Amino acid sequence: MAEEQTFPTNVTLIAVEGIRQRLSAIEGRLAEFADFRGFIVPITTFAPLAYECIRDIPVAVKKVDEEQFIATFYDAGISASGDTDSEAIENLKDQIVSTFELFASKKPEVLGPFPSRQLAVLRTVIRRGAEWRES
Repeated sequence: MAEEQTFPTNVTLIAVEGIRQRLSAIEGRLAEFADFRGFIVPITTFAPLAYECIRDIPVAVKKVDEEQFIATFYDAGISASGDTDSEAIENLKDQIVSTFELFASKKPEVLGPFPSRQLAVLRTVIRRGAEWRES
């Protein structure tokens, strides 16, 4: 008895092509992750500034190129850069404090929706320390 040969149908070819396209897209996304060159680190203190962390602040630090790092607190939409990862984190701490002070000094009705949301997030992670209140 001879084996029956089967040939792919148009439906099969279309399905295979769809799978190839999806696989290609997944490979592209994986390549982006492989090139991330970043890490997550918590901010646990604002010392020597007169502010306290209410809870750890998750910060994503990414190496942009050989001479540039960016640190981002995504929940509050605040970023800062530096020549080293440590410098970017320190600059981000300063930016967080500056943003907190600026927005906290404004009347709520003056702030727009995004600054209001930023301030709400910042109030969950930072407060003025005892040294600040004594000055």
